[in-house]
Order: sequence, then C-alpha cells, then structure tokens
Amino acid sequence: MAEQKRHYYVKNGTYILPEYDASSAARELQRPHRLPEEKKQPIVETKTVKAKLVVKPLAVLGAVVVLALVLMVVLAYVRLYEAKSATGEINKKIAVATQENSRLRSQYESMVDFDQINVYATSHGMRKPTTAQTVYVNVPHRDTAQIRIVEESSVFQKAWHAIRDGFRDLMEYLP
Repeated sequence: MAEQKRHYYVKNGTYILPEYDASSAARELQRPHRLPEEKKQPIVETKTVKAKLVVKPLAVLGAVVVLALVLMVVLAYVRLYEAKSATGEINKKIAVATQENSRLRSQYESMVDFDQINVYATSHGMRKPTTAQTVYVNVPHRDTAQIRIVEESSVFQKAWHAIRDGFRDLMEYLP
C-alpha cells in the first residue's frame, strides 16, 4: 500500500496536524465597530374622525316588524302549549269517564234479570211482538247537514284579526 502523506503545518516552531489545531475551532464573530443606522419611519399624523350615527327609518320599521313577528311566534307557541294542556286534561277526563262507563255498564248488566222482566210484562198484559206488528219506515230524503263557513273578505282583515287576537292574548298574560 502506498503511504499516505500527512499534511501538517508549522506554528511557532511546532509541527501541528490540522485535527489537533485548537486555533482552527470556530472563531468569534467579529462585530463591526458601528452598527448601521436604522431607517426611520416617516411620522404619519392621524386624525380622529367621529362618525355620525344615521338611523334610517326603513331600518327602524324593519326592526319593529321583526319584533312584532317574533312576538306573534311566541304567542302562537303559548296558544299551542295551552291547547296541548287542554287536550291532555280532556283526554284524562275521557279516560275517567270510560272507566266509569265500564263500571256502570257491568253494574247495570248484573242487575238485569230477564226472567223477572218477562214475569212483570206478562202480568201487566204485555206480549211478544208478532211479524204483523212490524212497521217499516221509509225516509224519502237523504240526511244532510249544512256547515256555515265564515269567510273573511281580505288579507288585511285577516291580519287585523291576527294582530287583535295576539294583543288580546298578550293582555291576558300581563299582570
């Protein structure tokens, strides 16, 4: 093998290999004696401007309409709640009445004695009907019913009734 040449250099009369040279480590950065001057920002004068608040009548009208509609929705939900509450109470009353009806029907059926009724009827001169006693009823016209529907004349009248009813409902809830 060929012999590798080692490179070294002389410092103060001493042979030093580059791997062992302590002076080859990172040197301190040399700072310039004067720092460069920073660029000055131009001074900008600011003016305070007071904005004038302009209330547009159409915006006020829109806000009033929106609030009225929200109030109407709330009142509609109140009416709906009342209707559901009333329906629940009526359903409870119907359930109680149905139970009472069942109890009374069973009590009535237990009290009826057909043999006793037959004895009573024959003692008073009653007898069973015959086929000759059958009477047929002929109804020439169909059963009809008329429903009267009240129609309001215009949209404005409907709106007026809705506002009036909403105001009346609102007055009911205020102390």
